[in-house]
Amino acid sequence: MRMIERLGRFRRAARAEPERTAPPCVGCRERARHPQPVEVPGVEPSTAASLISPLPGLQTAVVDDQLIVLEPRSHRRVLLNASAAFIFTAIEDRRRVDDLVAQIVEETGMDPEDLFHDVCGTVDRLVGQGMLERDEPLVEPPADLVDADPDVIQTRPDPTVDIDWNFDTGPLAIAGTTVVLRAETAGPAAELAAAVGGFAKAGAGSTAAHRIEVIDATHDAAASEPSPGAHAESVKVVVDGVARTGRLAVNDVVVSVLDQLDLVLIDQADGLRFHAGAVERAGSVVVILGESGQGKSTLTAALVQAGWSYLTDELVAVDPVTLGVHGYARPFDLDGTSRGLLGDPAVDLDTGGQKSKVSAGRFGSTSHGGTVALNVLLTGETPDQHTGPSVEEVPAAEAVMSMLSLTFAKTFDDPDALAHLGALCEQVPTIRLDRGPLPEMIQLIEQHVAGRDLAMGGART
Repeated sequence: MRMIERLGRFRRAARAEPERTAPPCVGCRERARHPQPVEVPGVEPSTAASLISPLPGLQTAVVDDQLIVLEPRSHRRVLLNASAAFIFTAIEDRRRVDDLVAQIVEETGMDPEDLFHDVCGTVDRLVGQGMLERDEPLVEPPADLVDADPDVIQTRPDPTVDIDWNFDTGPLAIAGTTVVLRAETAGPAAELAAAVGGFAKAGAGSTAAHRIEVIDATHDAAASEPSPGAHAESVKVVVDGVARTGRLAVNDVVVSVLDQLDLVLIDQADGLRFHAGAVERAGSVVVILGESGQGKSTLTAALVQAGWSYLTDELVAVDPVTLGVHGYARPFDLDGTSRGLLGDPAVDLDTGGQKSKVSAGRFGSTSHGGTVALNVLLTGETPDQHTGPSVEEVPAAEAVMSMLSLTFAKTFDDPDALAHLGALCEQVPTIRLDRGPLPEMIQLIEQHVAGRDLAMGGART
């Protein structure tokens, strides 16, 4: 279906330009001018007879009068300037390039010959970016990327029926869904109880939507051989009645259960789902986003030490309507350097790896939820020690492009997810923050939250 309203917006933007801006600049932040189309490596130039169509399943969002296009399966994304977006939004279903040019000539009065070069340049770039198909059928995704048939999974026998549980949390409210965690044997039960002590109980009368259970491996006659290092006493982790692991040593149980819990929540939580940390104070939530190694966990824990309440260090699920975030008080994964910066808190579970698990209670209080007030993008860069960490506000469209790489792919099962992310970044400020002394980073974050709260208070009055 043609996006009339969006196309109209870009028509008006194009007509307002003092000179004709050639549209093939795809993914650029500036409006570069190209009098001739630029060749795209590996893509044959389009012709008037070329048949083009958008890749099925694309999601689009208008943010700050720019168009963001996302291919959810591959996570490819491009940011289009006004003229490139003008062309892209005119492409409906499968059509010839010359038909597209004729339509735009009729609507704008532009010179057909010049416009043809501009349209072909934009089409070639979008083909190269994997956003348009041209004269080729859609390639079926590899078999290992196709979701398993849930009906097939449900036909497997449930190995946890009629077990007397040594440990049972009852329904827990985690990241917008409900989960029960149970263990059959005493050893895993004690470690699991310590690891999930900060999780919130669901309301009275609630039932669990999902079950994660630790059982004696001997219950399953077809149990696989123990993993390397497993002892005679070994267990299995079962999710919603389906065994998800082979035999595990008891000291591997907590790590495996938390990993399986992550998978359940990423799959089942509603709304936008980010790999991020989050803290809350007075109802305002700060979301901390960054690639691995950029200090996300350390900063999140430091904010809790500074008086904020802990929401999560793994999965931030944001309601697209209310911008609310539910708690997921998973233990922190911290290496020795991070623990040193945080005052060397006691370790709750030594996993034998580089990082150990430290419960949120070692740093301060936990929270059940709040509303997003600030997004923080960590750069991982350390500026000159005399200048301290630098901070800059990020335009909404740029924030979307950055946050997409930290958004779990399952989010985009919702065809409106990209539009929801665009709305989030337009409503909530985003800052980019360099690494520096933790007190200085915390001060910069708190200043931005206070400034937003003041502005919101003024707007309400």
